Amino acid sequence: MNEEARTKLIRARIAMIVKQPFFGTLALRLMLMENAALNPPTLAVDGKTIFYHPDWVNNNDLDVVMAGVAHEVGHCVFQHIGRRNGREPKRWNYANDYVVNGVLKDSGFTVLPTWLYSAAFNGMSSDEIYELLPPNPPGSSFDGHAEQLPADVDPAINADDWQIATVQAANAAKAAGSLPGSLQRFVDQIVSPKPDWRAVLRRFMSEDSREDYSYARLNRKYASLGIYLPGLYSESMGLLVITVDTSGSISKPIFDAFMAEVDELRNQLQPTMTHLVQCDAEIGEVNEFEMDDEFQSKDIKITGGGGTDFRPPFQWVEKEGIEPKVFLYLTDGYGSFPKQPPPYPVLWLMTTSVVPPWGEHVKIEV
Repeated sequence: MNEEARTKLIRARIAMIVKQPFFGTLALRLMLMENAALNPPTLAVDGKTIFYHPDWVNNNDLDVVMAGVAHEVGHCVFQHIGRRNGREPKRWNYANDYVVNGVLKDSGFTVLPTWLYSAAFNGMSSDEIYELLPPNPPGSSFDGHAEQLPADVDPAINADDWQIATVQAANAAKAAGSLPGSLQRFVDQIVSPKPDWRAVLRRFMSEDSREDYSYARLNRKYASLGIYLPGLYSESMGLLVITVDTSGSISKPIFDAFMAEVDELRNQLQPTMTHLVQCDAEIGEVNEFEMDDEFQSKDIKITGGGGTDFRPPFQWVEKEGIEPKVFLYLTDGYGSFPKQPPPYPVLWLMTTSVVPPWGEHVKIEV
């Protein structure tokens, strides 16, 4: 064991308790384990342990080592570990590092020029940044402190424990007057979590419907398995209009999750007709689905890729003389909105934090 590197890490954690109590307190939750196999020499975290290459620790000033330790703490605080869910590893690592390094800079840590940082991403989540980054970003995601793990180590993070510890550390730091605004906003989200988009979508689509269960309309999800359960039906669902922003801002995982949820709700609420409208700067393909038609994302070809204008779908509804019971719009929110709201309920499902000028909205994350 390299005693010089271990001693330096311990000194860094002690200094953080004094100078950065939020990060210092949480850093004490993580064990220290030397691993000279990390390539390039760096730090890594699995939720319980910080792995360190002694060369990286010994070759950097104490202020930089403090920032490196705080960076690994940040990945645990923001629960980046184990939340990739099939996304590109390198692109996801980039997005996570932009989030953490933005908070470190806001907190007064030393963020080296070689580390991933952009003021344009301040206040954004990893999910939002990921959507803005190109596939397989150029360069290396290991900017000297990344969350690369040894090959024989699996991520092991208890999200609930870290959430509780984060709130406690934030309260202590706030009492000492040393909690940055970026962290306060994150802690506020933990204490008052954002609504789940699926629950909002379900409530929005069903609140005006007279629902009941009946064997006259079986639940198709279970009927295919030979299990016959009564289905939930609505006598007054009416017309459903769904618009998907095809300007290139909607990822396939989000589109698939959205379509799967809508398909399940259609099965339950039985709209008389569903219009699926594709639109970027203008109307693209329009598909119509009868009450008993199923639609899945793999069967729908998305076309488009131009600019973004939210007005054409509403103009199309008016031109067609359609009176939607519910209008859903899946988009990133960057485009031109109609000046006046339509006479029917609209739910914007946003992939970003953009707030539309009217209608109900919820942020969709998968």
